[in-house]
Amino acid sequence: MDALLTRLTTIGESIIGRLDVGGNLYWTLEDIKEYIPSGSYKCIPHGWQAEPVHILRVWEITNVPERTGILFHAGNTDKDTLGCVLVGNGVRQGQLIESALALDIMRQSIGPKGFSLTIVDKR
Repeated sequence: MDALLTRLTTIGESIIGRLDVGGNLYWTLEDIKEYIPSGSYKCIPHGWQAEPVHILRVWEITNVPERTGILFHAGNTDKDTLGCVLVGNGVRQGQLIESALALDIMRQSIGPKGFSLTIVDKR
């Protein structure tokens, strides 16, 4: 499965984008101080096994230069990112909305499989 994250705009300390994963569209939010460079990455399942992890049933973006532990997870603002990429079903006043629902939909459509991610910046 292939995914495309297109960064669209910057609002305050947040970068807002769109994520297309297998035809399913989500909004994304990244902290402007900790965003991932444009390029191609491999995303692997994180927390789908019985191992102790803080955030369950998400995906880790691997091979990011000088960084590890970057996940797709739920949250609404740049303060929730923890250096990761947040997903949501919409954007209102620079914040993601329906983030937990978007993550649940991703879990149902992708499951515990990996995927390829391409990030492009159109800001």
